[in-house]
Amino acid sequence: MRFCDLANSTPLAERLGPEAMHTLLNQFFELALAEVHRYEGTINQFLGDGFMALFGVPLAVEDHARRALLAALGIQQGMRELRADVAPPAEVELAVRMGLNTGLVVVGWIGDNLRMDYTAVGDTTNLAARMQQMAPAGAILVAEATYRAAREVFEWRATGPLAVKGKAELVPIYALLGARAVTSRFEVLAQRGLTQFVGRYPELQQLLTAWEQAEQGDGRVVSVVGEAGIGKSRLVYEFKQWLTQEDTPYVEGSCFAYGDSISYLPFLAIVKDVCGVEGAASEAEAKGRLAHALTTLSLDPAAVAPYLHNLLAFAVEDALFARLTPELIRRRTVEALKTLLLAAATRHPFVLILEDVHWIDKASEEVLTTVVEAMGGVPLLLALVYRPEYLHAWANEAYHAQIALTRLPGASIAVLRAIKAENELALAYAGYGRLHRQQGHIAPARDYLTRALAIFERLGTLGEPDRVRQVLAELPEG
Repeated sequence: MRFCDLANSTPLAERLGPEAMHTLLNQFFELALAEVHRYEGTINQFLGDGFMALFGVPLAVEDHARRALLAALGIQQGMRELRADVAPPAEVELAVRMGLNTGLVVVGWIGDNLRMDYTAVGDTTNLAARMQQMAPAGAILVAEATYRAAREVFEWRATGPLAVKGKAELVPIYALLGARAVTSRFEVLAQRGLTQFVGRYPELQQLLTAWEQAEQGDGRVVSVVGEAGIGKSRLVYEFKQWLTQEDTPYVEGSCFAYGDSISYLPFLAIVKDVCGVEGAASEAEAKGRLAHALTTLSLDPAAVAPYLHNLLAFAVEDALFARLTPELIRRRTVEALKTLLLAAATRHPFVLILEDVHWIDKASEEVLTTVVEAMGGVPLLLALVYRPEYLHAWANEAYHAQIALTRLPGASIAVLRAIKAENELALAYAGYGRLHRQQGHIAPARDYLTRALAIFERLGTLGEPDRVRQVLAELPEG
């Protein structure tokens, strides 16, 4: 849940006057509502110059903490843009302050027949409110539960532990700085460390075979299908590891549960990757890179560039574009994306991976269908990852293959359970080692960390060994 209010509202009201302040508050609330609803949150209370928002209630979602944090960053950015339009007095900063927390609450209606409010009650709510009250103007502070739920997806600065009113002990507090470039939900999990890959080698071989066929100019579509948690993303992760080892290019995009209202969402990252736009310091530089990519692919800039500029929220410097109807812009955007992807594959064969396609938005689905229908003679492998409920038009086409993942056989499960038990032991050793290091007990810290590293290396765990080695290297002698 999140609390947010307009900082410096009293001096702002004094200098702007009642009418201008009323207009400003309306703009602020419109911005906040748009961002909260974009990520399927609910603003359940307006509190003077602020509001309270809930994520995961009443609609349960898998990634409520991430959505709340993305919405907070969206409001923060929107306020920067609003500041330029409003031009507040120089001595008064136009900014918001926000506080977030995650946890169990009691949710329901409170009040009587004259006034009823839908709200959340409990210690989680109280701590979120304290975070907001402690936040400086322009800052987003979160409690530890929210930080732990989404720490790999964002950039942070630790500001605690601090004393919080009503709490007997110091409370760890983190300032949200921005979002990291994460392409999929599994990438977040991978940063926490992965155990040994077990039991999916036949399915991995199917993907490798499909790529060999596609590389020869026989375009292929492979659907990796299975229920949530069955191992779809891990299989694709191992496939990407193989592609990287073989120096085979791939690009990827992800669909998100909140993304069905954001047109072309997975293709934004794909276009940036294909055209080398990611990391450009300015819009002018990004446009220059995109123009160079189109020239390299021998594409007509007039037929492609305006629609890619519009897709990436760049200024469109094309007189004809401004006179086009929304329907015509939609059709030409689909055509531009198809043309770009097929031209890129023709010049240099690659793998295009789309994760969580069951959450795809309608505009992206149209692009996907158009690409599938035209890629028959193009050296492109399209790997789609989705749950069984997603239906598509090319299921029975000859160039399409489906990898249906089911539960692993008993022998593989037994191996996984044994690996999991050992991995948890190693994680415990690593935790003990870090704790002893914090307490200044160097010898036991080194002992526990060394034990953890030995188990991680024997199991082939990904991610954790490097972190443990770093801690060991930083230990002082003694």
